Amino acid sequence: MSSKKKNVYPAKEKSLGKRILVIIMCAAMVLGFIALPLFSVFASAEEDDSTIVVKSFEKGQLQSAVDEARGSVDFNNIKRLAVMSGTLASNDYGAIMGLPNLEFIELSGCEAENGVFPDNAIQSRNNLTYISLPKNTVEIGRAALANNKRLTKIDMPDCVERILDYAFENCEGLTDITLPLGLKTLSPGVFNNCRSLTSIDLPLGLKAIPDNCFTRCYGLTDLHIPPTVDIIGMNAFADCDSLKGIYFYSEIAPTPGGGMFPQNGRPTVHAVPDAIGFDDGEWTKAPVEYDVDPDQPYYYRETEEPTAIEEPVPPETAPADDKAEAEETKAETEAAVSEKTENNEPEPTEAAPANTESQTSGGVSAGTLVLIIVIVVLIASGVSAAVTVIIIKKNKKD
Repeated sequence: MSSKKKNVYPAKEKSLGKRILVIIMCAAMVLGFIALPLFSVFASAEEDDSTIVVKSFEKGQLQSAVDEARGSVDFNNIKRLAVMSGTLASNDYGAIMGLPNLEFIELSGCEAENGVFPDNAIQSRNNLTYISLPKNTVEIGRAALANNKRLTKIDMPDCVERILDYAFENCEGLTDITLPLGLKTLSPGVFNNCRSLTSIDLPLGLKAIPDNCFTRCYGLTDLHIPPTVDIIGMNAFADCDSLKGIYFYSEIAPTPGGGMFPQNGRPTVHAVPDAIGFDDGEWTKAPVEYDVDPDQPYYYRETEEPTAIEEPVPPETAPADDKAEAEETKAETEAAVSEKTENNEPEPTEAAPANTESQTSGGVSAGTLVLIIVIVVLIASGVSAAVTVIIIKKNKKD
């Protein structure tokens, strides 16, 4: 009987030891699963330097200025770029294209070389929702902002005179746009497949609506054509199935291009009384009403001053006596950026200037503190497991 009892107790001790070890290991795993996501959240919050500001740069050297401004921040995390001054050469746009997740680009403080925002300058960005162009831009190049499907707002200076072929093609998120007062020339396909575009005002002085200019602008409901326009291009309004009315303020109908009206539903053409040319050729494919008030001049907007974004002063570089002023300047800068992005994607909780780090009150970052806690818990669990095994083995020997 005694020999059987001696065989039973070790088995129970062995089973109990295994259970304790398994419980400790499970607890460590659970703590790990809980702590590691927390660490990821704190770490991402710690590295939320999503805005960088380039104060100035030498022409052709924007890449170096961007690298200096972002410091150790991963270029994939940068969502906003503001260039305060400098002249953009054609190769400088590569530095902007090298930041793949930009949502907000502010270039109104700088200038474009020869006043040209070049062909294919900033296109096919997956996240871009807002951009302002250099303050001296006279010409926007071919496909300059094409295929930015989430782009909702473009700020252009009033000195822009020419927008070339397919400049904004496939900007599917663009709902409305304010064209420059000085605009004289639109080229073919500028707004091709801007399918969310619902309204657009054309400036007085524009000479023609070119071929395919508004093709597949499915959301466009009405359009007012200034009296300076004397040509409507081929397929200018093709597939604009929601277009209900086109208003003309000239006494002579512009020369029409073939297929300019949408196939599904014809918009009503509105003209001034006694206007000539609207009962001939291509114009006969749409109903015409002579109900535009001849005494009502074609109106376009007044000149608007762009919202200036003041240069931020990082708190760590400000003189000790000017900390309050530095904080105020920083707040004003962020407020100006917020004003320009209020209709775009939601902003992160904080947008810290480049090269600043989020810290806890004791000088240790939150992410580092969580990592230390995780390591301590895992070490403690391992030590506890080892001690438990040693105690069980010792009991067996005894």
